Amino acid sequence: MPTTYNGVGTRYYGERNITTHSGVCKSCNRQVNLRSYETRLWFVVLFIPVIPLGRKRILDDCPVCRRHYVMPLEKWETARQLNVSGALQEFHQDPTPDNAIRVHQQLIGFRQFNEAAEFRGIIDSQFKDNARVQAYLGEELSGLGKPLEAARYYQRALELRPDMPEARAGVALEKIRIGQLDEARQLLSHLEQPGAEKIYPLGPLETLGNAYQKAGRHADAMAIYTLLLRAIPSAAQHEGFRKRVKASETALKSKTSILPRKKFSLRGGGGASNKRAYITVAAIVFLIALIAAGVNEYTRRHRTLYIVNGFDKPATVSIDGRGSVTAPPGVQTSIQIPEGKWRAHITGPVTQDVDFEVNSGYFDRWGGNPAWLLNVGGSALLVQEHARYSAVNSNDPGSYDFIYEKPFITFPQMDYPFQELPKSITVDSHETSDKFLTNIRFFRGQPINAVNALYNEKRLPDAIHLVRWALNLHPDDTELLEAYSGLAESGQAHADFLKFLRDGLSRRPVAIEWHRAYQESVRGTAEGGDTLRASYDAMLQKDPGNSALLYLCGRIATSSQAGADYFNRALKADPKNGYAYYALGYNAMSLGQWQEALPLLTHAVEFNKDGASFWSNLQDDRFGLRDYASIEGDARAKLKQNPLDWEAVCYLTLALVADSHPDDAYQVVSNYETRMLKANGTNEPVDPSLRMLFLYASNKPDAIEKTPFQDSEGGEAIHDFVLMEEGRPADVEKTLTTNNGLTYIVAMATAYLLKGDTAHAAPWIDKASQELEKSGDADFVQAGKFLAGSTAPSADDYQKLIITPGTKALIAACLAVKFPDHASDFGAIAARYNILLNPPHNLIAQVVAKTHPAP
Repeated sequence: MPTTYNGVGTRYYGERNITTHSGVCKSCNRQVNLRSYETRLWFVVLFIPVIPLGRKRILDDCPVCRRHYVMPLEKWETARQLNVSGALQEFHQDPTPDNAIRVHQQLIGFRQFNEAAEFRGIIDSQFKDNARVQAYLGEELSGLGKPLEAARYYQRALELRPDMPEARAGVALEKIRIGQLDEARQLLSHLEQPGAEKIYPLGPLETLGNAYQKAGRHADAMAIYTLLLRAIPSAAQHEGFRKRVKASETALKSKTSILPRKKFSLRGGGGASNKRAYITVAAIVFLIALIAAGVNEYTRRHRTLYIVNGFDKPATVSIDGRGSVTAPPGVQTSIQIPEGKWRAHITGPVTQDVDFEVNSGYFDRWGGNPAWLLNVGGSALLVQEHARYSAVNSNDPGSYDFIYEKPFITFPQMDYPFQELPKSITVDSHETSDKFLTNIRFFRGQPINAVNALYNEKRLPDAIHLVRWALNLHPDDTELLEAYSGLAESGQAHADFLKFLRDGLSRRPVAIEWHRAYQESVRGTAEGGDTLRASYDAMLQKDPGNSALLYLCGRIATSSQAGADYFNRALKADPKNGYAYYALGYNAMSLGQWQEALPLLTHAVEFNKDGASFWSNLQDDRFGLRDYASIEGDARAKLKQNPLDWEAVCYLTLALVADSHPDDAYQVVSNYETRMLKANGTNEPVDPSLRMLFLYASNKPDAIEKTPFQDSEGGEAIHDFVLMEEGRPADVEKTLTTNNGLTYIVAMATAYLLKGDTAHAAPWIDKASQELEKSGDADFVQAGKFLAGSTAPSADDYQKLIITPGTKALIAACLAVKFPDHASDFGAIAARYNILLNPPHNLIAQVVAKTHPAP
């Protein structure tokens, strides 16, 4: 089984081709539903899958003890095909009962239960008069937890061979199940013969005795138990067997017992030697008790309190009567205190009093390993790991929990506080019970890594709780905010997300990303519009010179001009407000004013390098200026920092193709794929999206259609756009399973209109208008109305809309085809804004060529 320590190791992810059957786990001997399935083994860092280590076949995974068998999937498939096919071929050539049984055993062994059931029907019919085959089928079905079906086969075998021990035992067990105990005993009479234990298993006889006891027929039960004890004397030392015998003897009021005395008695001989032994033992016991009491008291007076601090500054922790300690950031410290009730006074990054109690039971002080933790302000993010060590199966991945938020925590068992768990421990091979160890340590990754780990484990409520806590400590972390938005997509989780943002609007300094997320979330709702503007006006009245608030008021202004006024005021209040520069630059770029937008977007990136979409919008503007060399320089600089930066490699590829350097672009794609292969492992295919993007920008639709894109959302989307551009939107619609966003929808409408198929275009236009309406943004809403209208809008009115260049170009192309009399005007707008070579560039170019050909 996989093993993970400190978040690093191996884990299984994914389950396919699942089969389930009832059976007895060979490790814990419980009757459970055993699962077999295909999965992938990953090397993980911080519990996040990084390197795939191969596909596996898990066999008979027990839901209780989680032990199972594992084989490489390739070897499993090869063995399955060879063994099953070989057995089937041999059976077809020589259809004997032995060969039939062998085929069925292979199908069961390789967990092909459906095929086994079909083959069982074949051999049941073909060998209905063969007692051995019938008994075998009964035994297999009994092992699969299907006693009713098994009983039919046992009964048929018994009819064919009344003396067959397997058939007699199988039918007897069914008789016991339905309460016909005397008939069952008659069938098991051969097990009561002297020496039967040397030939047959006596399990059915014990089952019969237990059934007699349960039915209140204790005399019959005792007769069976006496036989068993005579045949297997060692059963007398089995605790369960002894209890059942004593229960029946008590019910019969027997004065004597058939049970011998239990072994391992401490009773000695008699006389003076025995008295001396008792005195010696008593003295030793007294001495041990005295020492134990002293150790217990010492332990009670010397308990360790661990102190952690997740803030960036040191904290001082004073404990009444015990002095004070300094808790540095990210490093645990400790103090010795007796058990009892205490108060800690914390100063530094937070001022806080914490009342807590350190306590444990008298006997727990000898064998237990409790731990007590003081978390300053609940600020530190810790991870608690639970590992299982087993002599039988040492590959259990264990489990983990994140510890945070609570200022004081008691751990009833903590084996390795702030230490690494051992990679292995000594466990005797004969031991059946596993060893469990736990530790606690600082989580050294970013909070977003912990959130993603919980999400990947399908622990959504835990992930949401953690991201809320982390955002309160790190309100400027945009990754955390985006993660929370993605986790809370609908229902109560979304309502809680809105309340969380709403409660954070009063934070000072202003958390701009919280406000942006809140504004976007309430657009088009009753909480948006005039109500939203009124709340921001109230905030601005209290702090009229706040640059962040001025910028945020501009985002929800009633017009683009009013918004620009706010943005300029924001820059006057703070010349380094990157968001205000970005807003003005975005407006200019949306109007096709590429040169005017350039310095604004450059300042936006300069003053806020982490700003959402700032860098990509700057590159979009450079595409409008055809400044491909600057795009190449910026993208290569980003790739130097992060060789796997997807956004940077896409922009670099598009810029090189646009600048007539296709060979260089191809080399960039190949190098990136090589890096991805190295990162993912050579057995994991590289996502073809980048290569398909290069082919699309190079206008090579035939090559795209020949490129496999299965399991790649990006590759599938590019392929769909190629089909649209080839006049085949109906082929896209046949396989379309999800709503792929506004661009996809408008492109489908445009593709149908280019074919002259207005009937099929109409629902896509309606859907696009609805999507634009849902955005809540006034300009996007207006664009939707223009698109859905029955008459053509004014090209000047459309040109003034503040929407992203790519969306503006695509909607203009759709309007050009929808309203042929105005095709030239809208074709010119589409041509002006169709600056990027990514999809649906070529579809828009078709419309431009048709409606507004270049001079």
